[in-house]
Amino acid sequence: MFEIKTNKSLQSTPEEMDLLKGKIQAKIVKLRDLSEYTAKVIEDTEAELLQIFKEKSFDMTGLFALKKDDLKNTETEGMTVQLRLEELIIENNKRLIITNNSIEQEEAKYQNLKKSLVVQQFCSETLPRPGVKKKRSKIQTIGLPKIFGGSLDDYYEATGEKIPLVIESCIRTIKMFGMRHQGIFRVTGSHVDINKFEGAFENGEDPFACMVDENQINSVSGVLKSYFRKLNEPLFSEECFDQFMNITNIGENVEFVLKARDIVRQWSEPYIVVTRYLFSFLNDLSQYSEETQMDPYNIAICFGPNLCPIPEGKDLVQHTNLVNDLIKNFLIFCDDIFHDEIEGPLYIRTDGLDAGHDDQVQEDVTKDANEDQPKVQPEEAVALYDYKSGTA
Repeated sequence: MFEIKTNKSLQSTPEEMDLLKGKIQAKIVKLRDLSEYTAKVIEDTEAELLQIFKEKSFDMTGLFALKKDDLKNTETEGMTVQLRLEELIIENNKRLIITNNSIEQEEAKYQNLKKSLVVQQFCSETLPRPGVKKKRSKIQTIGLPKIFGGSLDDYYEATGEKIPLVIESCIRTIKMFGMRHQGIFRVTGSHVDINKFEGAFENGEDPFACMVDENQINSVSGVLKSYFRKLNEPLFSEECFDQFMNITNIGENVEFVLKARDIVRQWSEPYIVVTRYLFSFLNDLSQYSEETQMDPYNIAICFGPNLCPIPEGKDLVQHTNLVNDLIKNFLIFCDDIFHDEIEGPLYIRTDGLDAGHDDQVQEDVTKDANEDQPKVQPEEAVALYDYKSGTA
């Protein structure tokens, strides 16, 4: 029997694999955009071709008044347009097939890298994690604190993790599939799916780990909002409510940032780390407002009631606008407010992942497709018999 050994010096490090995974993810996004654009071109071209067929006139009267040359020119022009559209449809169908095949290949690479990183317990979005205890297996989750309706401090004491898995998983999935999704956080997801996902997280599972597309992205965003809404103690607690309302009246300036920073310093570390992580993500998401139609204020409207509920006895009309302004200011100035260095995971922005253009992606796709095709060498053929033909 031979023992198979692998030279570790030839293996890629987890950091290199994670970097490659990010590049593949960016390429998949570009390929999907290219696929959607190509399919739209095909649809529009087919509609234009169908319109030409519908507009054909069967009235032959005018043809007798035309000269032969004019008749030929008219027929030639019509055929030229029709042929051009047919060729365009054929070329774009070829392009669509190649692009979709490339998407399948890149997704297979991505899933393989992802599994390898999971085996090595490596996750770039959550590094470093000082003093983190290993996650308990599903059988041992009975002793864990409640996820939905629990406390960030209790979760940290039980697991050693300042950011719960549900927050990490939701943000990672939205970052992967929902950063350009129109109406993200505004459009509600399926209540059945949201309840099912919440139950999975309570059982120590990650239902989003194997998600490969954006079909349920509204339910993912719904789970994230539901988690913060059900927290036993919200991020912006009732004890600090009046302080936050007072500084919100100051407006968007340096004084607001300084006073907000002083209030945040009174919080426990898990609450600071989670709030910093969340608002860094929301700030990143707001950069895509042209596609999502979710600018900082629209995002604040969706998150305000979940992060900073208005205490009983307060004027709802007056304080609702103040709460929305507070969340918007935190979103805009998150880097300045969370200026102090606190140990804990940092959100990694998507800057740089969208680099490149569709033309370059298409060039790479075509190049890969051509490289995959076997090259046929010309061969010389020799006839073995003479052949003569004739007619009877």
